[in-house]
Amino acid sequence: MCAARHKIRTSLHQRCEPPPAKRCRGGGGGRLPDDMVFQVLLRLPVRSLLRFRSVCTSWYATITSPYFVRRHAELSSAAAGASSMLILPRQRLPWPLRMRGVGLYLYPGRGAVAELMHERFWSTGVVPWMPPAHLDGLVVIPSYDSQIFVCNPATREFAALPRGGAPDCLGYQKVGFGLDPSSGRYKVVRCYLRDYDYVTLTATSVGCEVFTLGGGGGWRPAADPPCTIKAQTAVCLPSGAMYWPAILSAHEVGIVRFGLTDEEFAMFPSPPCMDPLDWGDCLAGLDGELCYGRHSTPATFELWKATGDGEWSLWHKFAMPQPPGRGVSPIAAHDGSIFLCLDGSLICRHDTKTGTLELVVDMQKDLCFHHAQEGLYFRIGGWAWSHTVIQYAESLISIKAGTMQENIHQGRKKDSRSQY
Repeated sequence: MCAARHKIRTSLHQRCEPPPAKRCRGGGGGRLPDDMVFQVLLRLPVRSLLRFRSVCTSWYATITSPYFVRRHAELSSAAAGASSMLILPRQRLPWPLRMRGVGLYLYPGRGAVAELMHERFWSTGVVPWMPPAHLDGLVVIPSYDSQIFVCNPATREFAALPRGGAPDCLGYQKVGFGLDPSSGRYKVVRCYLRDYDYVTLTATSVGCEVFTLGGGGGWRPAADPPCTIKAQTAVCLPSGAMYWPAILSAHEVGIVRFGLTDEEFAMFPSPPCMDPLDWGDCLAGLDGELCYGRHSTPATFELWKATGDGEWSLWHKFAMPQPPGRGVSPIAAHDGSIFLCLDGSLICRHDTKTGTLELVVDMQKDLCFHHAQEGLYFRIGGWAWSHTVIQYAESLISIKAGTMQENIHQGRKKDSRSQY
């Protein structure tokens, strides 16, 4: 976890104090001190903690306490680093065909096996979805229409948010997900085009609305974006700001910033290499920093990094494998490694020290997806499939609570078709 993120979390949750340490009374009982038990529980996976809540009332109170949930999420994120990922296979379907459901598979960044964490199916199917967003173990999955799902794969909590107030006139809603550092609440932000000019390639009217997890309300309107937002999932940084690439005119592009605290938009300086004709570029959040990726040549990919005041500098440049011109999506960066997803098929690792790019796994040909409950190993590949990959660290954070400051309790699993 980056230092900035740790600093924000420490300030945000300073009111959550650990429970007082207790020691067993008498001697020779063989009972571990409570503070030692606390430290052991902190380092267990979520799957074990969900079972251990039933051991006794003391363990239940410890595991569901806000302080424990917060500390466990911090340790989980630090331990996961950049190599822990979620893979979401997605079918390439023409409108109006629908997928059967959504599957989330955990991949450790090495080997050729991805374990199923959670899946949901609908009898009526689901509209294909856009790239998801992840923060603190929560995953937001926006569909191409106005539907948005929120999931904690580790606890198997899954919810469908109420549909937004208005659909996007082009059918591509723009969604962001982040933590408001002032309130400690998670917010889903949805932008949509009300009207679009096909001559200037810009929207004549753009709307925005915000949904606060655990806030007890629905979507509420926010300030309108000052320009047309590209159909990409926003990048959210630990500072509580999210960023979208934007179209200012037919010949000019830029970056727009949205603050999760004041819920206002502002233009952010764009990198000098940003080109309105380059539709293969992307924004990414890598190691807590805003980055911009682009092909400087068909066989060369660049990553630029921004400072907090909008100063951009070239961070890394590396040659891409053949065939050139593949779509590149940065996944994560940490400790000298940058993980990339190429064309929805390959996971690669760039070594920042040696400058080399190595193949981690070919998800189409070599990766086995494991369904432990049914004892199945299978492949998901072919021209009809593309794989979305995001960085991931598990947590106990509940969708219903929507904050790490409240007592978090995962109740019985709800029906997959129920609304939030």
